[in-house]
Amino acid sequence: MKIVSVNIKIKCDIAGCKQFADYAITSKGFFADKNLYICDNCMKQMHNWYSQKVVPKSPNNFLNKNKKIGGYNEK
Repeated sequence: MKIVSVNIKIKCDIAGCKQFADYAITSKGFFADKNLYICDNCMKQMHNWYSQKVVPKSPNNFLNKNKKIGGYNEK
């Protein structure tokens, strides 16, 4: 799956949106035109929703390697 910029005037595929698409989400498959066209505003709203649902795991603390969370094995 790839997200590519679109240079043609085509309507956004999100229901209720009447803007022109800025991006196309493409994937390889049997059908040649299996793209989802999406405008910049809808892409930002989708990104905001996704970033609230999926939060990356925090990295380990490299400065205090010997300390563990919860107070166990503190040196």
